[in-house]
Amino acid sequence: MRLKWSILRPSTRKRSGVTLIETIVALGLLVGMFLMWQPVVSSLSQFTWRDAEELNVATFEQVTQQLVSSTDTVTVDEGRLVITKPATEKTIKNYSGKSGDLLIFTRANNEGYEPVLTDVAAVAWTEVDHAVKYTVTMKSGRIYEGVIVDGEKAR
Repeated sequence: MRLKWSILRPSTRKRSGVTLIETIVALGLLVGMFLMWQPVVSSLSQFTWRDAEELNVATFEQVTQQLVSSTDTVTVDEGRLVITKPATEKTIKNYSGKSGDLLIFTRANNEGYEPVLTDVAAVAWTEVDHAVKYTVTMKSGRIYEGVIVDGEKAR
């Protein structure tokens, strides 16, 4: 009497596996779930854009204020903020780049520049008593205002 090989190894007779139809149904359900959640995820990501823009402007004001030490003066010259230091002079000016409008920090002796704010449509500087008021208009149309305080005012 000869025994079949499949009788000797019962694990080869019955395999627990996933059929092609079950796999296709599972993938279809997964794709359907992704498509249903796509509008929810995209709407949540749009809420943070304005907050990020406000944070960038607040950071710009903080960084610019940190450039002004107790001995420095801030003035406006030809539409530029000029921070006069005892040894050098630093300027913040508009610069249009390929990736959009930037507000950059440059040194008067052309040692380089540092971008401080992106997506700026316009900036206006107004000199007030011991300070300079700025009005930044972003490409989104939102307008932000703030003040850079003179070093003499801080004393």
